[in-house]
Amino acid sequence: EFRRVLFRSFNDPVALALSVQEKRGTLRLLDLKGKLRASLRDQTGGALGLPGAPNAMASDPEGHLFVTLLDYRQGQRGAMVRKLDPEGKELLSFGPYGLGDGELLQPVGLAVARGLVHVLDAEAQHVVTYDLNGQFIRRFGGRGQGQGRFEKPRSIVAAPDGHVYVLDTGTNEVQRFSAQGEYLSRFAFRLDRNSDALRPLEGLGVDQFGAVYIVDSVARKVRKIEADGTPGLTFSMETLVGEPTDAPWLIQVGPEGQMYAVRQ
Repeated sequence: EFRRVLFRSFNDPVALALSVQEKRGTLRLLDLKGKLRASLRDQTGGALGLPGAPNAMASDPEGHLFVTLLDYRQGQRGAMVRKLDPEGKELLSFGPYGLGDGELLQPVGLAVARGLVHVLDAEAQHVVTYDLNGQFIRRFGGRGQGQGRFEKPRSIVAAPDGHVYVLDTGTNEVQRFSAQGEYLSRFAFRLDRNSDALRPLEGLGVDQFGAVYIVDSVARKVRKIEADGTPGLTFSMETLVGEPTDAPWLIQVGPEGQMYAVRQ
């Protein structure tokens, strides 16, 4: 996740935030060349500790970092979404465990755009939307087939215009929604010209111009869809030695168009 940073020893305007399954340096900041520049949080007790490694992150234009944690404690202490300031201090938490309005079961993705925080809940199979202060706004999606429904949602991104994209590995498609949760369209790719079967998809990203990047797991390529819906570039995305082959790709596109990708 890219976010603005405010460190005296690290004054780059944009950094890459990374969550790592380590007790120390669980939440790290790298510069855009990949060099570790700051460690924000550890998996320790106290005010600066985290109960686990975040499984999703997103930032707002002011440099706040939103992270989701699979923390199943009852009450507000077990809230699954945390908002951190640019130096890693927790400002608020929201999204407790449950099935009620504003509650979550298994958050797996997070996207922030136009003053809204969209959290993808894989178990409840819907998107829960909050404002930047953690107040519940709405939820959309839900289990089922057809437009605006999900079978196995895995990834979520939001474009600068507020449109929300959700990758569903159950239906092998990416659905596009308005910021209000209204279904608009979908992206999917056939296995070949003579087949109605769809190619499995395993990664999703969006750039500052609203272009969408989708990883085609059959061709092992990234397919770019321009903001107006027309096909763009296609380029290879090979799995490196040691990387898991069954985990989704996490994709971020930098301010100058460079793409960063890692297996989750």
